[in-house]
Amino acid sequence: MEVVTVYLEEEYRLTRKKAAILVCLGAFVLGALSSFSPAFFNLLDTASAKWMLPIGGIFISLFVGWYLDKRMVFAELTNDGSLKYSIKFLKAYIFILRYIAPVAILAIFVYGLMMW
Repeated sequence: MEVVTVYLEEEYRLTRKKAAILVCLGAFVLGALSSFSPAFFNLLDTASAKWMLPIGGIFISLFVGWYLDKRMVFAELTNDGSLKYSIKFLKAYIFILRYIAPVAILAIFVYGLMMW
């Protein structure tokens, strides 16, 4: 929710207090609708579990595997060098992120849609 509050502050020039109130009201309304309407809850559940999570996973794996600098990925995985991994492991990790993970996530996504 912090990200949304900062977005509202920067894009719409709202004060932090007004942005926080707006975000809390939105969360309250969605929560109330979800608790009182099983159909709305199922809609949100389906949208998040069957659509947003797999699509987000594909984009993250593609972004980290293809766009993000390898040195940055290695620094994150090794905690700036304090954890020791072999270069073979790190290269395999990048290979999996580039080629295997997107295909696997896409297969799970399509299977989930077929079972829906």
